[in-house]
Amino acid sequence: MASSDQTRLLIVEDVPQVAQYIRGLLNAQSQVKVLDVLTDGGKALAQIGQLRPDVILVDALLQGRIKGPQLIQQIQAAHLGVPVIVLTVPQNPIALDPTQGVHGVLTMPFSGFD
Repeated sequence: MASSDQTRLLIVEDVPQVAQYIRGLLNAQSQVKVLDVLTDGGKALAQIGQLRPDVILVDALLQGRIKGPQLIQQIQAAHLGVPVIVLTVPQNPIALDPTQGVHGVLTMPFSGFD
């Protein structure tokens, strides 16, 4: 059972190697509990409602029926009150803008210190 001082995180990332890397970094952090890793943005809103994460990490380059920016807009429009950190690459800069649902930006490559 997760301790109340842990941050409960949901990851939405469609590249298995990236998801595994992130999960490995975060599992080493006692302050973070990874609830799930979703590869399909279309399932994210239902899982957010069910799992009730404290933070959501969304891949800006998420592929599939629901793309990363579209998922961020859906989360913002649903007024779920869950901050979104966007995972991106230097070639695809994302602006930090809480009014648009982007509460943090994490640019790859990164380490556990980030």
